[in-house]
Amino acid sequence: MKPSAQVKAFFQKQANNLFGYFENPQKSFSEKDFHLIRVSIKRIKALLDLLNKAEPKVQRKKYFNPFEKIFEQAAKIRDPQVKLNLLAHYRNSSVEKFKRELTRQIKLEKLKFSQMMKVSLFKDLQKSTSKIEDYLDHADRKSIAHSLDKKSKDVQKLGSTKKLKPSGVHAFRKELKEIYYLQKMLEKKNHRYARTDEFQELLGKWHDARVLIQGIKDFIKADSLPTKDKVVFEKIRQKIEGNTERLYQSILNDKRAVLKQIS
Repeated sequence: MKPSAQVKAFFQKQANNLFGYFENPQKSFSEKDFHLIRVSIKRIKALLDLLNKAEPKVQRKKYFNPFEKIFEQAAKIRDPQVKLNLLAHYRNSSVEKFKRELTRQIKLEKLKFSQMMKVSLFKDLQKSTSKIEDYLDHADRKSIAHSLDKKSKDVQKLGSTKKLKPSGVHAFRKELKEIYYLQKMLEKKNHRYARTDEFQELLGKWHDARVLIQGIKDFIKADSLPTKDKVVFEKIRQKIEGNTERLYQSILNDKRAVLKQIS
């Protein structure tokens, strides 16, 4: 399969995965479904960003807009789900109150998601998909390969900082995930591309823990909690921050080997 055909097939697969959700009753969407919706859109975004650099005339922002609407609303469901999962083994009255609030958020955002997934949005997705496919039919494979090579070098440069700060790790995580999607998209038989699954999982655990820490801080600020509850949450926060620091050090230790894989 030619590189241009591979790119188009990759895009169509992600778009078809997304369109499939319009065919299912939204009340049956599982936690995994919302995660997969976001993954498909992240892959589409990575492709459009690459295509925009290879073909400047591609209006990425315009054509990504309907996908982005779904992505952002799915994130409002996914984030409290992640927090709820990380709190699953904490079983005291203080934490149960926070869990109820997270459950309430999920229910509310699912309703908004359901209201958003209408025929008009589906038509917008179809129009964007058709336009993107037209661009892919005429995309210059050399320009795409050149842009991918440049992006790989940018990711290496971003991650090669001797002491990445947490904000830098977050940016590195996003860029690394994109290059992983793109390299996998163009993978050829018997050609070894980046295989960073374990490192991606490490980065994901670090990110999720940071999301929970911020969620705890926001919950404490937003609610008039008794002192005893604040003490409970402070202990949990300290415990999670300790684990986050260990994950952070593992990231710094492992990133050099990962960077070699995307060279």
